[in-house]
Amino acid sequence: MVPLGRLTNLSWVPAGSKGKTLMRATASQRAEPETIAVARPSRAGRATDLLLNVGLLALAWIAYSTIRGVTADEFGTAMRNASELRHFQEAIGLPNELLVQRFLLGRTALIKAANVYYIAFHFPVTIGFMSWVWLRHRDRFDRIRNTLIGVSAVGLLVHVVYPLAPPRMVFGFVDTGAVFGPSPYNTKISSAANQIAAMPSLHVGWALLVAIGVIWILRSRWRWLALSHPAITTAVVILTANHYWVDGIVAALLVLVAWFVFAQVSQLRKLGYGLLLGPAAVTRRRRTRAERGTSSGPTMATSDRRYTTGRSATG
Repeated sequence: MVPLGRLTNLSWVPAGSKGKTLMRATASQRAEPETIAVARPSRAGRATDLLLNVGLLALAWIAYSTIRGVTADEFGTAMRNASELRHFQEAIGLPNELLVQRFLLGRTALIKAANVYYIAFHFPVTIGFMSWVWLRHRDRFDRIRNTLIGVSAVGLLVHVVYPLAPPRMVFGFVDTGAVFGPSPYNTKISSAANQIAAMPSLHVGWALLVAIGVIWILRSRWRWLALSHPAITTAVVILTANHYWVDGIVAALLVLVAWFVFAQVSQLRKLGYGLLLGPAAVTRRRRTRAERGTSSGPTMATSDRRYTTGRSATG
């Protein structure tokens, strides 16, 4: 075996569609390449990973339903908080939601479209996005999932300590769902909805997270169109009188903070197997004999491709 100090060249050469080949050239001869295997998750591993993630999201939904029961009787407090919040928004110069709604109430088709968007895009888009990330970009899933759960958990805490009646419950606003239809509160899923939990707006928060995730994952210049989702969602929740401006602003801040916090957390995945850190077994490499140090030559490995190294014999 040629000592590492005697190597005269170390270079990458193409190896077709299978990745790259690392060849060591010596003064006398080249070696035949040796394949280094890279672990891929088994079907059982993927099934376990899927069940863990579905379980985490199901627990979040159960928590939401439970919190609904805790704050459901705080209507008086929620109305007082709504009055104070409207005065605060006026003091800092935010647009008046009531004037915005009155300006657009005459456009019936627009109002109905906003009601449909409010109902049909919140859960389906989020679930579809999470499914796409898990299936096609599993290495990006943990940070997105953790941000979703983190923002929702903080949102639930705010619902408990700061119940807030939405504009549609305040005098002067029109409940567009009840008047024009369709109404989100005629669906079965609405039984778990906390109607005095306007702060923060998880509609806006989840929509922003979807946009951030799409922009982070994709490289096409069209990915920026994903920002239209949170923009439209914000307009919809104001027009339908389901949220105040501050509800959306707070939700956006929570998403941004959680996104950067979990960026740091993702760096700790290699230190443990905690659920919120992500199942390290999915991405852990299977080390071969060459990787364990039985060969004196350098080795290369990645999480999603196969590489080969050359082994030189003594001349």
